[in-house]
Amino acid sequence: MVGTFYLKPDSLRLGAHVAYAGYVVAVQAALGWQHNGFEVVGTLPGGQTQAAGLCGCLGDVPGACGGANPMKVVPLRLAPGDDLRQTLETWMGEQQEQAGCVISAVGSLSVAQLRFAGAAEDTTIHGELEILSLAGTLSPDGAHLHIAVADSRGAVIGGHLCTGSLVRTTAELVVGLLPEWHFWRELDPATGYAELRISPRAAG
Repeated sequence: MVGTFYLKPDSLRLGAHVAYAGYVVAVQAALGWQHNGFEVVGTLPGGQTQAAGLCGCLGDVPGACGGANPMKVVPLRLAPGDDLRQTLETWMGEQQEQAGCVISAVGSLSVAQLRFAGAAEDTTIHGELEILSLAGTLSPDGAHLHIAVADSRGAVIGGHLCTGSLVRTTAELVVGLLPEWHFWRELDPATGYAELRISPRAAG
């Protein structure tokens, strides 16, 4: 959940049925979260607890509800022929932020270039492919992305997304940028791959 607080439903009362999309939504403003079926189990960095209950927090609004630099949420749309991975990496390299993640993605591919688990070589899949999911981390020096796609018969396949995966009709993405963090990649001798390194970003 994107917001200030970690909440856990503790019953099937009102709070257990709250739907949220990028921020915490109060069921009844006059009641504290604890009275609506939630238990407060922690806070995100910069989060603040209020004695009279918790406040809703838009994911990109600083202030009393969140930290000074909350996650910045950016929608993107890729056009036919765009290379899905390469476009994301190029875009990330142009941002001021040094850490990001893919929140959601839908669309289609005409070519999926995948590396399956344990495989040394990529596999190329051609066809009318629907993007079912896309997840991963973004850094200025590269990305680590996994994708699942379905073909025209509904058969699903997935793996590590490689360069050469081309958009067929559209790719609609929601990306999160993390101003307080720095992602970069270094070769890990234990795996043989450039693995993610994480550190808090220096202020200023």
